[in-house]
Amino acid sequence: MLDYLPETTEDLILSVLRPADLLRYAKVSSTTYALTHSYIKRAFSISKLLLPFFSELEVADFRSLQSKTGMLISGDLALEFFGRLPPSNSPLEVYVEHHFSFEIGRWFMHMGYEFVAQDNRCDDFKAAYIGTGALWNAESSMHVSTAHVFLFEFHSKAKKKSIFIRTMGGSPMEAILNFHSSPSIRFHSIEKD
Repeated sequence: MLDYLPETTEDLILSVLRPADLLRYAKVSSTTYALTHSYIKRAFSISKLLLPFFSELEVADFRSLQSKTGMLISGDLALEFFGRLPPSNSPLEVYVEHHFSFEIGRWFMHMGYEFVAQDNRCDDFKAAYIGTGALWNAESSMHVSTAHVFLFEFHSKAKKKSIFIRTMGGSPMEAILNFHSSPSIRFHSIEKD
């Protein structure tokens, strides 16, 4: 079996298996079970995914904020994560209900990211947040729709990384599933206690 091989060899062998095959392989013996679950913890590490964007302590804070707000990670970074592909320079894309986006955007700015204005009218994050909220209020005071998904962009020159907040009036999951390429969209969430 693989129990005598170095960890890197084990990772190389297990990395070519599909997730369903990993689970089948884990059932072969107690040794393969331990090896497979050890590999899964390393290969599917949300912390490792987020470390290019935040420090270890900031990752823990991000996960707490994710739990509190229902924020979901989606986009190319999520596809790379589930595909166990090498990291690229993809931005971190998060989907969240609009009323949480101000808190999340301020947290990103506190972590060293700068708001990138999408147009000349709103070069301030607070003004952009208020402006997008006004669009939903003007549309309907009765029904909040996910039809509009607004984008707030943040960039860190020091880390050379970008973060996109995609904000909508309703459920982030609904917006992701209604996205034009939804069959290829994957997401990350955190269980609430």
